[in-house]
Amino acid sequence: MDMILSESKNLRKLGVNTVSVVPHYDYENGKTVLRDSIESHINRIVRAKQEGFAVMLVPDFAGGDSKKIGVPLEQFLSDARNISLDWALIAEEYNVEYFATFYNAI
Repeated sequence: MDMILSESKNLRKLGVNTVSVVPHYDYENGKTVLRDSIESHINRIVRAKQEGFAVMLVPDFAGGDSKKIGVPLEQFLSDARNISLDWALIAEEYNVEYFATFYNAI
């Protein structure tokens, strides 16, 4: 993301007007772990908006496969819900244009 923002002029020439911020969560010993700090993601949101881009904020939960992450589906869904609610508050506070509660690669 930081590299993308450093190329903002070139991105604009290509017609890019929106960048995504994707906080990635994994599981370690049955607990969710954010790969980067919340502050680093907020800084990316602020910087993207300062560069004139719209922001799409989408939390990612271990790729979305509860079998792969080794926790029961109920725990996975509860964790994803709670984390999504936290990021929804951040999205509102920083006027993020697009917020999806869950990353799903199709």
